[in-house]
Amino acid sequence: MKHESPPPPPHGRDAFASLINATCERVGVAPAHAWLNLDVKNHQCATFQVDGVECIVSHRSIDPDALFIHCVFGQVPEARSAEALLALLQLNMAMYGGGSPTFGADTARNLLLCVEERLQDMRAEDLGQRLEHLAMQALGWRKAWLTHA
Repeated sequence: MKHESPPPPPHGRDAFASLINATCERVGVAPAHAWLNLDVKNHQCATFQVDGVECIVSHRSIDPDALFIHCVFGQVPEARSAEALLALLQLNMAMYGGGSPTFGADTARNLLLCVEERLQDMRAEDLGQRLEHLAMQALGWRKAWLTHA
């Protein structure tokens, strides 16, 4: 009787696609609604709306085991932009370290919290919980900064 070894676990692009599909199933979203783009210059990404907060999950072939999450906190209020950006720079410095979350901004002046995870360590329930936690942080930031602008 010939013993066949089990197939290796998915790696890189396949692992990312499997994770996103499993996460979609976990949160009750059709995979077609989560995918933004499957192949843009070796870049895959999907977006999830979690309690009204956009969370973008991406994978780049340059680092096959890196998983990036960008959580859109919202636009920095014009009237308080210097104060808000200074506070975020201070937070970035306090959290500084390899693999630590960092704040950034996109071209639309949206504040982003950027987190890097290891794809091999992430399961659908882990990603779902991570997205829920980030959305909760974004909602807290919006309440503190956007309602008092």
